[in-house]
Amino acid sequence: DEQEIQLVPIPLFVQTIPGRKSKATIDLVFEALNIPSLGFKSYFVEAKIPDKIMTDIAEAEHEAYVHQQN
Repeated sequence: DEQEIQLVPIPLFVQTIPGRKSKATIDLVFEALNIPSLGFKSYFVEAKIPDKIMTDIAEAEHEAYVHQQN
């Protein structure tokens, strides 16, 4: 199953928190569906980007999806 995602910029004040080790500048956000109580569900992320190299995150956002592992 495919599910739409959002790429959300991480605010600069978060990126510059003292002691933060991550170099991430964006978060991938999606709604996890049908999570069993006292359980877990695995998701695998795969970018579906056209052959050309994407330089604009806003363009790439519309081409990325999350694949749900059943």
